[in-house]
Amino acid sequence: MLDWKSLTIVCLTSIALLSACSSNNSAVKQETIIVSDDAAELQQRNANVRPVSNSARFAGTLQAHNIVRRAHNLQPLIWSDSLAAYAQQWANHLANTSNCKMRHRPNSGRFKQQYGENLWWASPRIWSDGVTEVQKITIGRVVKDWADEKPFYNYRNNSCQPGEQCGHYTQLVWRETTEVGCAYQQCSDKSQLWVCNYNPPGNYIGERPY
Repeated sequence: MLDWKSLTIVCLTSIALLSACSSNNSAVKQETIIVSDDAAELQQRNANVRPVSNSARFAGTLQAHNIVRRAHNLQPLIWSDSLAAYAQQWANHLANTSNCKMRHRPNSGRFKQQYGENLWWASPRIWSDGVTEVQKITIGRVVKDWADEKPFYNYRNNSCQPGEQCGHYTQLVWRETTEVGCAYQQCSDKSQLWVCNYNPPGNYIGERPY
């Protein structure tokens, strides 16, 4: 008789904050970042990148984000195909060069960061009989994990609780942000990476999100 227990991992990481992983049958990885903007360069750079982000996989993206923003009476985000292509370019690069290992775009060079960025990673599901499967994850789950950092954000002090992350949440509710585009990539080991980019970016040091 087979024992059908499985192990999965999901991790979250946020720029300028501590990273954290858990392993209570599921785990997640996230990151968030801020940078400058150059729309013309972005458009040219992404001209040959076909986004999969406008597929059914991302149908709930705006709803998931805007539910979180509505709690603070913030303007709802709109979908950006350009940002989706930008996100897909980076997801493809990480899948092709580092097996979906999470890291943000650099501050210079070919892949220079131009926008706000949240990252999310999940391991494959590995059963006790050796079968490996891709976890069934939705964009709603991804955004919820970012939003679940809300209790760790202290608005009065504009800071995160020590040892916790809150940068993904503050990017979700950044007042000036108006649009989002997301992407997905699966790696050869059946892990998966999700990337969302935001314009204008958030998480400027010393500024409150709303």
